[in-house]
Amino acid sequence: MPRSPLIPKMRMLPFGSAYLYPRSPWAAMWWSVLLPGFGHLFVGSHLKGVILSVWEAVVNRNANLNLAIYYTIVGEPARAAEVLRLEWAILYPLIYFFAIWDSYRVCVEMNQLCQLEELQPERYFARISMHPLFGMDFLDKRSPFVAAFFSLLAGGLGHLYNLRPIKALVLTAWQAGTLVLANGHKAIALTLQGQYGEAAGVLDYEWFLFWPSITLFTVVNAYTDAIELNNLFDEEWEYRLRPYIRNPAIPRPKG
Repeated sequence: MPRSPLIPKMRMLPFGSAYLYPRSPWAAMWWSVLLPGFGHLFVGSHLKGVILSVWEAVVNRNANLNLAIYYTIVGEPARAAEVLRLEWAILYPLIYFFAIWDSYRVCVEMNQLCQLEELQPERYFARISMHPLFGMDFLDKRSPFVAAFFSLLAGGLGHLYNLRPIKALVLTAWQAGTLVLANGHKAIALTLQGQYGEAAGVLDYEWFLFWPSITLFTVVNAYTDAIELNNLFDEEWEYRLRPYIRNPAIPRPKG
């Protein structure tokens, strides 16, 4: 009786797909620098990414950190120092540097698991999930450009397209939440009416400064996830067909 692989390559679950593939630890660090928690979302550690990103938002907001950054950018350092709340700001470096360090560490260990998984005599690929409540998902190829386009159009749609509903939910909540809290929807409506000065006036820059980082991560990560999903599709078929390529005498599977 064949032994089950110790480390599965992928699993297809009712809540989406999960699969191992090598990632760059430096990229994980970069996303954590951009916004703590996003480095963990990048490496697939979703729960830890949600905890760190929510904690970062709470501390950032209470410290008025983004507002201080905004005043610094527009050349008002005295006002930046005035609005900054040090009792909260001193907590921020703890989250920030932990997120950077831990995302790098998790990524390195995950890459080691990827190497061990490829050395197993038997590998496990689950290409379909069927559930009476959540429906059916299956492994097939995706267009990276379509994933990026839908993520740009509305954060999270690209990850739904890539069979990553949990990440889609997190990123949609982040993007939509910050846009509404920053009055971005009002600014967009005023801009479409040609009222550019009023649009700039209604923006809450303390929340709006989150939005570029979230959108950049959403678009880039949806694009790269689609590429890795396509690589996984090719790798799975290569693994399943390898015995028949090496030994043409083996009967082909039917269907």
